[in-house]
Amino acid sequence: MYLPFLKFVLKSSKLTKLLQKNIKPLLGFKLSRALLNNSYKSLSPKEKKRFHQKFAKIFRQDSSFAFNGTWNMRFMDSKIIAPIVKENMWLTWDSALSMLGHDLEIKLFYEDILKSKDKPQVFFDVGANYGTHSFLFQSQGVETYSFEPNPRCYDYFNQLFKANALTPNIIKKAVGKTPGNAVLSFPNKETWLGTINQNVKDTVLKRNDLINIDVEITTLDTFTQDFGINPDLIKIDTEGFEIDVLSGAYEVLKNTKPIIVFESNTKDDKLAIFEKLSDFDYSIFEFKDLANPLDLETFTTSSKRNFVSCHNSKILATSN
Repeated sequence: MYLPFLKFVLKSSKLTKLLQKNIKPLLGFKLSRALLNNSYKSLSPKEKKRFHQKFAKIFRQDSSFAFNGTWNMRFMDSKIIAPIVKENMWLTWDSALSMLGHDLEIKLFYEDILKSKDKPQVFFDVGANYGTHSFLFQSQGVETYSFEPNPRCYDYFNQLFKANALTPNIIKKAVGKTPGNAVLSFPNKETWLGTINQNVKDTVLKRNDLINIDVEITTLDTFTQDFGINPDLIKIDTEGFEIDVLSGAYEVLKNTKPIIVFESNTKDDKLAIFEKLSDFDYSIFEFKDLANPLDLETFTTSSKRNFVSCHNSKILATSN
């Protein structure tokens, strides 16, 4: 039986602030944590998003009342067990809430397409980070390949999959325009901001806590040709390197024509991506309106950062 008290808390800014001040000790004790977790399961997708926004970072600066345990959820018909590790509380708690609460429009799209007659058979997760997107697809029996060059992500990636009796397919390389090598830069506790785009390093990542590591680059064309694997759906989140990923996928875009979920933040990046996808007869959509493609001006001036693109011979078969 799910307890709906979190629904009432999230409706009130005063109650939300009160819970923010007191939630750590509640999480620290097994019984109260179970009650919170049970109530969390009753939340709607939008309420899970709000819960993530308000509570995901509570252990970032202070790990008091940290615990070893799990946070349990459901995605479609599958139970999710997210391991929580005391020594990495800032990461594992945030990752657990991010599973269903972050990038909500993308997660709802995933659920729709997984329920559709066009359910993907092969998913490429480019910039997989800790594997939360990869996990959702693999939990539904979709063959999944996770491209992630940052070794700092692998421990929790493997813990998440092991807790759910799954085995990840981690490709420990970055993806770009041509095979080679590069330097991946990322803030110490924000691996998801990792990039090999020099312009992003020079502008967005002007920080004192940057870590730099050498990584190998492959291309989607190289990978698909070497292993004979062709994706139906690709997610690209590479912090400004998306156009390079697409540039290294000429044969994939031309012949396989996968659906592409991607992030883009700047007008210049959007312009390059629009031109590249248009060359392959792709249209770009916002998740809120999958029936009407964006023109160049609307896309480049959009305040959104997440988009989906589909070849014009196909239809995005979702209910949203």
